[in-house]
Amino acid sequence: MILPLPFLIFLGLCTVEMLSILYANSGHFLYTLDDPYIHLGLAENIAQGHYGINLSEYSAPSSSILWPFLLAPFTLFNIGPYAPLILNILPSLGTIAIFTYLSTQVAESRVGATIIATVLLFASNLIGLTFTGMEHGLQVLLTVIIAVGLIVDTQKSSPPWWLLLATVLEPLIRYEGVMVTAVTILYFVCRRYYKIAFWCSVATLSLLGGFSWFLMSLGLESLPNSVIVKMFTHTNGGDWSIGIFRAMLNLHSRAGAILVCGLLLLTGLLLSANRPFSEKLLGIWAAVITMGHLVTAPLRDISLFIQISRYDAYVMAMLLIVLLYGYRDVFQRVFQQQNLFWVGGQAAVLLVFIAHPYLMAILLTPIASNNIYEQQYQMQRFIQDFHHEPIAVNDLGLAAYGNSNYVLDLWGLGKLEAFYARADRKPEEWMNQLAKPHHVQSAIIYDTWFPIVPQNWIRVATLH
Repeated sequence: MILPLPFLIFLGLCTVEMLSILYANSGHFLYTLDDPYIHLGLAENIAQGHYGINLSEYSAPSSSILWPFLLAPFTLFNIGPYAPLILNILPSLGTIAIFTYLSTQVAESRVGATIIATVLLFASNLIGLTFTGMEHGLQVLLTVIIAVGLIVDTQKSSPPWWLLLATVLEPLIRYEGVMVTAVTILYFVCRRYYKIAFWCSVATLSLLGGFSWFLMSLGLESLPNSVIVKMFTHTNGGDWSIGIFRAMLNLHSRAGAILVCGLLLLTGLLLSANRPFSEKLLGIWAAVITMGHLVTAPLRDISLFIQISRYDAYVMAMLLIVLLYGYRDVFQRVFQQQNLFWVGGQAAVLLVFIAHPYLMAILLTPIASNNIYEQQYQMQRFIQDFHHEPIAVNDLGLAAYGNSNYVLDLWGLGKLEAFYARADRKPEEWMNQLAKPHHVQSAIIYDTWFPIVPQNWIRVATLH
């Protein structure tokens, strides 16, 4: 059964978002974050045979292993800036196709299946993620594929080949995917698929280890700078007790509360005496990933505006799919016994409860893009159209993308020495020490990020 409405809703809202962004930014398309331009800057150098944000040195600023390589071919053509948009729309369409397939298995009527698929569409934040320009849309697709593959295994006791491929690829898109892959391999062990578990482990460790070896061969750390920065920040430089304390604050966020509700529903599945072992194991798989996400990932409500709720979308999509399958008999009775319009109203209330931050993200997307236009894009114009010299910045993306001059990242994603200096609270003279070898004599920084600067620095302008 083909359900065209969820696809039309997604493409229609993406079109509205695009037009709104162009209107707000005087005809310029920009993503809602500066980060995707870090990936694009790295990708254009990869296309030239160099791994780094500056051609004069190696660096690993990307939060993903594969994403910059996927972008690299596009940078050879004029569609480079739109590559993240294209590579987010296509996976999102694939995710919606999976949602519609599952919905038709639960609801016998076309209207009922459309209601379910539409709720899943909004509850996975696919529209907001598309315009971040980051790799999260592809991460959601791979996680959903793994969840569906495990569902197929519970039915046929035979894991499909595409489940194994998605399991290996997951951490190559984002490093937190290591948790999903590890728990999935443990699932294979519990199902006594020992050969599958072994070869998935070998493939995953070989690819991750091979990339770390590649970075070290360039004289870099074994992990990308962004991963090191986040690990260091979340654990206060290695103090995991503080990191866990901070992570527990996630329980006070809206997303954290929703995930806890999902865990309670999963507990109901596990306590059911009539459930086969394979379905209970599927529930345990989803519960472990959800709990792991709760104690490691940032879910604070502040991420609604700054990060368009991009960190929790993959686990939310996974959790909803497992719950939909686990409680399919309940959903089937609801659609059989109640009026579909009444069911639609209930679904709308449920959607607001689950996806309120994601619905807000849709409204905030043009505003967030305009913030990038009024700040980082104007910095890029000054640096590349007028300055034509090396520059120091605290937002690396647009400043470095398409820039042949050296860009010193004082925040640390492009220059790990800068992050270590900040983390160790060294005297501000470290900025001069990093700037001098590269002949950097100008800087564009936020006062709130760097309230103290070297005494020889002179303010010459302020951007309003």
